[in-house]
Amino acid sequence: MMNRTLLIGNSHVVCIKEALDRSVNPELGPSEFVYCPGVDLGEMEVLDGRLTARNRPALMQRLQKVGSPTEVDLDGYDRFVVIGLELSLGVCASIFSKYRCYRHYISDQDFDANVTQLVSDSVFQMALKGLISSTGSIRIVDRLRTATSKPIYIVPQPNPLENFKTIKPETDRQRRAFSKWHPMFPASITNELYQEFCWAATSIAKSHGSVFTEQPAATLNDSFTKSKYGRNKLGDIRHMNAEFGAVCLVDLVAGIAKIEGNHLSNA
Repeated sequence: MMNRTLLIGNSHVVCIKEALDRSVNPELGPSEFVYCPGVDLGEMEVLDGRLTARNRPALMQRLQKVGSPTEVDLDGYDRFVVIGLELSLGVCASIFSKYRCYRHYISDQDFDANVTQLVSDSVFQMALKGLISSTGSIRIVDRLRTATSKPIYIVPQPNPLENFKTIKPETDRQRRAFSKWHPMFPASITNELYQEFCWAATSIAKSHGSVFTEQPAATLNDSFTKSKYGRNKLGDIRHMNAEFGAVCLVDLVAGIAKIEGNHLSNA
């Protein structure tokens, strides 16, 4: 009997879905996707053993618009993969744009008392864990856990493309993103914070009965995603292509097989 996998997430599901649709990596077995853009999916409920949007009319419409199921029976799957839903290095960027530890400083010029406050390591890590715990990804995990003991894996949103560091922001949205991220552009800072994010996400995922899977190292350059994995959409530094999805699938399948101890396509 083939394993069945339910993948749940926001727009960052698309690159993995495209990879599977093109049979780039069919080893995950029969798979179904529940997804829609934005963060609304974190509001889905688990009722009578079913993941459902039946009490969320607006969310139901968004799911139907992209051709996603609005309700699925959790008993029909052997594992669950939760993708994106706010869980990303962006939580680190949000904190780092306002709070710093002494060890984060490159020089005294980094300190601006009007926008930045010094905090202890423990406070920084507490804030990081707090933001991760409040993401839609963890909310979905908690709801799944009320109805199933089957494995749950968490895939974060991709780190921004490396060319983000050289793009001149032109729109208000781009300027806000640049203001949030530019303190993390130095490689030494990005790499350190990315490791902190992965450590915190791994810890939080485990405490909620799930497994955090890091972005494949082969897709990163100093903790930013290599430009070749972008969708080539002007100004979009967050969404990746099917090639990226294929690399993620290989990594995900290997990680699942290691944990579950079987060959997924032959189970």
